[in-house]
Amino acid sequence: MIELHARVRRRGIPTYIFSNTNDLAVEQVRRNFPFFANFDGYIYSYEVGTLKPDPEIYLALEKLAGRRGTDIVYLDDRPENVAGGAARGWRAILHETPEKTRGMMEGFELL
Repeated sequence: MIELHARVRRRGIPTYIFSNTNDLAVEQVRRNFPFFANFDGYIYSYEVGTLKPDPEIYLALEKLAGRRGTDIVYLDDRPENVAGGAARGWRAILHETPEKTRGMMEGFELL
């Protein structure tokens, strides 16, 4: 998935972290996973004050990205969160395996 993200970035496509998390977890990930710095922006539930799949957090991502609807491709491993993105018209992918996600992203012509 790290390589998949790098391929998307090489194509000039902006990417964002969009996560139900807390500040301690974010700091842990930042310290231990250098690739985490390679995103254009970050939406964290603890900063927005609500969790996925609440529509308000999806709106926060749209505002940050300056995109809506099918302009957004969204990956998540939780069906209820994917449904939240799909409800906003996003091209939502339920991440189950890297191979399946890669195939979906190729279908969207992102790779």
